[in-house]
Amino acid sequence: MIESDCYCDVAFEALEQDSLSVIQHIYQTLGFDHFEQIKANVLRYLEENSNYKKNIYKPIEPVLLKKINENWERSFYEWGYKIQQI
Repeated sequence: MIESDCYCDVAFEALEQDSLSVIQHIYQTLGFDHFEQIKANVLRYLEENSNYKKNIYKPIEPVLLKKINENWERSFYEWGYKIQQI
């Protein structure tokens, strides 16, 4: 088991909405106390990548989605993921 001070759980949506704050939160949670020293580099990186667009994928075929739901249902439930409806 990973110790609670050795990982930081963040939602991707939060990272998309407020990247700088989430990255700072990650540094603080993991005990890295030098965020202010790298903040300018993080801001520069975020600015350089501000026009990045996520890939768009076509929907999963219903037969495959059904198989995924059946095989992963227990894990989806344990992790709090919603099962996609067919």
